[in-house]
Amino acid sequence: MDLATKIEKTEFLGFEFLAWLACRSDTGLGILADEKDPSMELWVAKKVVLAEPAVRGEQTAIRAEEPAGSFEAKTSMRLGKWIEECQFSLIHNDIEWSFGVGARDLKLRTVKIKSEFKKGEEGAVLDRVSLLEDLLFLWDQFYQRFITLRVDPDAWPVEVARIREWVLA
Repeated sequence: MDLATKIEKTEFLGFEFLAWLACRSDTGLGILADEKDPSMELWVAKKVVLAEPAVRGEQTAIRAEEPAGSFEAKTSMRLGKWIEECQFSLIHNDIEWSFGVGARDLKLRTVKIKSEFKKGEEGAVLDRVSLLEDLLFLWDQFYQRFITLRVDPDAWPVEVARIREWVLA
């Protein structure tokens, strides 16, 4: 199977991943606060774009403080739309990142780092690059957690039921 076919056949995982993160964020299940690293927080912030995966073009964009749990977002999901784009905030070790991500490619976009670096400060560029690498590492960890859960035949149905209940609430 060539790479393009593999990507096409697994594209749904990005949509499921964002739905899982949105559910966990909105219900406060502490997706990130675990015994290994309780200092981490991730939540959906400010913007969610919903669309039907098979139909490109028609989208519903919701901007709010907690957009994933809004009436509009849940109604769109009940009507068959999935989260196509999402804005996240992540805090780890007193560093806060804000970034967008798309379900189709899971690429991080519009990354902003809240830190105490000043423009022109010596080493600030290297420090920012290091913080971007940290963000990419953490994002990969979230996806690995999701995939581990997704392939577990006992855990995934429980998670699907939780997401379904969240959408219908």
